[in-house]
Amino acid sequence: MLGFDTDGSEAVREPLPIEKLSAIPRLGWIQGPSPVEELGELAQRLGLGSLHVKRDDLIPVLGGGTKPRKLDYLLAQPMLAQAETWHSVGAIGSGHLVAVAQAARALGRRLVAHCFHQTVTEYIEQNLALIASGPTVLRYYRTRSSLALWQPTLVLPSAWRRRPIVPPGGTTESGMVGLVRAALELGSQVRAGLLPEPERVYVALGSGGTAAGLSVGLALAGLRSRVRAVAVVERLFTAKARLDGLRAALCKWLVDLGVMEAAHITPGLIEIDRSQLGPGYGTGTPASRNACDVLSSCGLHLEEVYTGKAMAALLHDAEQAKGEHFLFWHTARGQLPDVEDGWRERLPRKLQRDLGRGRAGRGLTRRQLVVGGSAAIGAGLLAWHRLGFYPELDGWRGVVLSPREAFIVSAAAEAIVPIEPLGPTPIEIAAHVDRYLVGLPNDLIKEIHLLLHFIEQGTPIGLKVARFTRLAPTDRDELLGTMSRRRGLVAQAYRGIRDLCMAGYYQDPRAWRAIGYSGPWIGIEANSNLPSEESPLGALRAPAGANPRGVLR
Repeated sequence: MLGFDTDGSEAVREPLPIEKLSAIPRLGWIQGPSPVEELGELAQRLGLGSLHVKRDDLIPVLGGGTKPRKLDYLLAQPMLAQAETWHSVGAIGSGHLVAVAQAARALGRRLVAHCFHQTVTEYIEQNLALIASGPTVLRYYRTRSSLALWQPTLVLPSAWRRRPIVPPGGTTESGMVGLVRAALELGSQVRAGLLPEPERVYVALGSGGTAAGLSVGLALAGLRSRVRAVAVVERLFTAKARLDGLRAALCKWLVDLGVMEAAHITPGLIEIDRSQLGPGYGTGTPASRNACDVLSSCGLHLEEVYTGKAMAALLHDAEQAKGEHFLFWHTARGQLPDVEDGWRERLPRKLQRDLGRGRAGRGLTRRQLVVGGSAAIGAGLLAWHRLGFYPELDGWRGVVLSPREAFIVSAAAEAIVPIEPLGPTPIEIAAHVDRYLVGLPNDLIKEIHLLLHFIEQGTPIGLKVARFTRLAPTDRDELLGTMSRRRGLVAQAYRGIRDLCMAGYYQDPRAWRAIGYSGPWIGIEANSNLPSEESPLGALRAPAGANPRGVLR
């Protein structure tokens, strides 16, 4: 048979020998299968037929975990194999960045780690220490959105083949081959009688590479197991269409490299479980902490953000799956050597301050903006020599921004984003910003109004006499640079106007080519029968019949 239906009801073709992957370049870090351990007492207590754990945490390279499987193939690709410096992205306690930092040390490379904040636990702080102790330069952006706006090429697949970037989670076709190899290992262990064929294989769902790679690998291994992917990131990043796209790209890549069997399989069902996400990415839940305690009593150590949530889903599902055979894939790292002294001093100062305050990584606070903005407005009104008329903006149809505010945004855009002959004009960027603001809460829009007046009237910060829109473009750029180097409200106001301008700029299709973005995934929705909630943009769809605020029928 060539494959099996997505309900897993049919048998699969003969298993693929693991030697068929030998033609694909890799570093050779993964020499043998990770062990499988049975949790018989826990399985009996849950009423399962069996419960086994695939112990990737015992992989004896880079501290263990599933990440070395991906890096074994990914770092052998020419772009990364030949580069002296790598760039990668992750949270401050990212297990991915830990593995990449350890790989950089092992291979004599340098890593530039672009980080954003997450809730700090003891485990997260240990990971941060390991990242900072490597041959690593850390750059800190506080939030994921700020990182994506400021460094868009780091998160765009089109850039990963042109620059030495280790993508988030190591999720590329080459990285996912490491999970295909892992599934073939599991198939050999099942045939050797070390465990029964599992009905479900539980993994955390972040970047999607582990779930997609295992799904393809299980089919190639002749197993009918379903992958139960437990989401640890928001719905927008865990759409079924994204996982299907990853699997299709992986199969094509394998076929191109001579693994022709990949053309004749139908990867099994991936069940996406979003019930364990909780407040969002990087935050544990009571259920995940309980799962960590349950496994700790069995002698296994999980962390509450990824593996804890995957095990929480398994414990929940066991109530309705009496007698079934479950496999939990332990993807987290094991124990690494002690970190070097002085690692905190290597952190960016902004990150050091946020760690000291226990800060969750926020930008401009409402209280700061309201108070500071009000003071700026008052000072501007009292400074009579700064008042004056603004030019008329012909045809301005703004819903949120007044013509004066649109002029402020366009003046800031001239200094912040690249204005090119074939790109959006400053006033078009202001129009995009206005459209972006439509529908935001009223309190937030009030703060945006205050922010713009603060930018306009706050030029004495940079020892400028004229208001912002009357400055020459070079003087505006100099002023914004001065604001960015200040602390508190001033620096936060700079980040606010910067992010607004960049959001408006990258809304325009003419700005996409420079960053390698091909456009929205509208075609996926138009050419598929996916239910709307499973589409890549389904989480952002407004209810049927809804209109943006300020727009009448």
